[in-house]
Amino acid sequence: MKIIETAKTHTKLRTSSFRSWLGSSVLFTAALLHPACTGTEADNPVMHPVDTTVCKGDEEFVPLAWGREPLEAGGPSHRRPVRTQVGQKSQGLSPLEEIPVWLECIEWDFSAGILDYQIANFRGGCVIDWTGGANVISAGHVSVELKNESCAVAGCGNCLYDLRSSGNLELADDTASVALDLVRLDCEGDITTESTWTLPLAAEPQGLLCQKADLWGAQSAASNPSSGAPVDLYAPCGPDAPDPATMETCADGLTCVAGSCVPTCTEEIDCPLSGALECRDGYCQLPE
Repeated sequence: MKIIETAKTHTKLRTSSFRSWLGSSVLFTAALLHPACTGTEADNPVMHPVDTTVCKGDEEFVPLAWGREPLEAGGPSHRRPVRTQVGQKSQGLSPLEEIPVWLECIEWDFSAGILDYQIANFRGGCVIDWTGGANVISAGHVSVELKNESCAVAGCGNCLYDLRSSGNLELADDTASVALDLVRLDCEGDITTESTWTLPLAAEPQGLLCQKADLWGAQSAASNPSSGAPVDLYAPCGPDAPDPATMETCADGLTCVAGSCVPTCTEEIDCPLSGALECRDGYCQLPE
């Protein structure tokens, strides 16, 4: 608040000129009406940036780069992920393009007080260039706010997007769990969509949670070759499939169960997306 401090000093000075006094008074008033601040709004937490993609149904879609360059010397340590099965306990986050388009998933890695996370296939309108980041609201609450800066609304239904954190969100080492919100705002700042997950950091420092993605957006992503994501696992099937002509049967090795194409199993380890799907009634399915 250097402007305000300077203005206060000016108004306290004795001057022989009414013009000087008036100029100082105007400067002081302007400083009160337009205070200088940094970050988001004054007194708000620091916003941690996130990376987002364009709509996964758009031909210009490019997957977020997998892995990061090491942080600067002296900063918190963040290990580069080792490529492995999606969701398998590893030293970091999985490549986002390996998560099926039919599932909305959040994956996290909590190590040395740093929470790294990514969200695959979250729903939004079409042709949105998201801006925003994450704030630590409290010890057990993180809010990721994304804003659609454009007031133009495309009438093409829903799209799916991917998001990855910047890898520098610090929490207390003994944080037991975190409620993580993903809030989507329109150009006026009003909430259009909000999702919430509870991440059990103490019990599972690394984990993956999934649910069915928005069907409209998933269909668009599945039809776009540039999305590069799997389209067989958890694809809709059966009489309630949106396009029975193409979804009456599942890909080889998958069976239509409860409207989705899933693999068989005898135990949990047989299931892909380890930790996100459970072996139930002989099939790998989302937890009930």
